[in-house]
Amino acid sequence: MAGVYRPRHPERTVLYRVLFHFFDRFLTEYEGRFEKQHGFLRPIIKEVVERYLDCGNPMFQARHSEIPTALRAS
Repeated sequence: MAGVYRPRHPERTVLYRVLFHFFDRFLTEYEGRFEKQHGFLRPIIKEVVERYLDCGNPMFQARHSEIPTALRAS
């Protein structure tokens, strides 16, 4: 018998809440405050954070059947 599906709730984590509330501000201020010391902010950072935030948003969650077979965990 298959196990019971228990959805994860990333929106309940501290990391999710911090990124949700402050990531836009971080992006706005990065160039002036951090770029000189740390270099430019690679575009992949914004993409990964936005994908992470989307996983906690039911509007963006795909049903398992919509996920391409190659991306599904075996």
